[in-house]
Amino acid sequence: MRKLSIINKFLIVICEIVGLTTHFLGKSDIVPSFFYFTVLSNFGALVVFCFVLVKTINGGFSQKLQFAKMLVTQGILVTFVIYGFVLTPAMSLIDISTELTFSSFILHYLAPSLIFVDYCLYDNKGLIKWWHSFSYLSIFLLYPLYCYGYAFLGGTFNVDGVKTRYPYFFLDFDLLGIGQVLKYVSLLMVSFLVVSLLFFALDRIMSRYKTKSHRQIEK
Repeated sequence: MRKLSIINKFLIVICEIVGLTTHFLGKSDIVPSFFYFTVLSNFGALVVFCFVLVKTINGGFSQKLQFAKMLVTQGILVTFVIYGFVLTPAMSLIDISTELTFSSFILHYLAPSLIFVDYCLYDNKGLIKWWHSFSYLSIFLLYPLYCYGYAFLGGTFNVDGVKTRYPYFFLDFDLLGIGQVLKYVSLLMVSFLVVSLLFFALDRIMSRYKTKSHRQIEK
């Protein structure tokens, strides 16, 4: 089981490196490209899983690193669910391209799937607290503030070869107007919180199931 855990973590690190590298290839404006929410969450996952991989090879890791792993796992899963089931359908409705690039497939689907498998098979359960969901929500709320501050100072993002003041269509006041932007942000906030709480519930269920299984074995 430990060997399989190491292999899976190694695949996660490789996927993150390949996904992030191909995301930046051919981009002249590297710095703005780094500050997409998906890129930030995957970069965080890469850093944490590099430490986790090394510590797992050496025989285990600390509670603090386990906590950090839980945080990036929850964050990357929220990114996966919201992109796949909220943003992609919304973009289709307003005729925005939803073409899936190689890097987008890795960062939005493949890496999150491997991270979720790693959590299900190899992580200790019961470490996630209900208030973690609200902590993530507060981080999410800081992101639009950063984007609007960046735009106010004259910063731009490159979206599909087009320079724009906003990294995502749902933050674009110029395109959608204030009312639509607030509607999208509110929907994303609710989705973000629901997914986080569902992950907390799953963790509790798996923790209780594991405890029950151990008791039955002891009997």
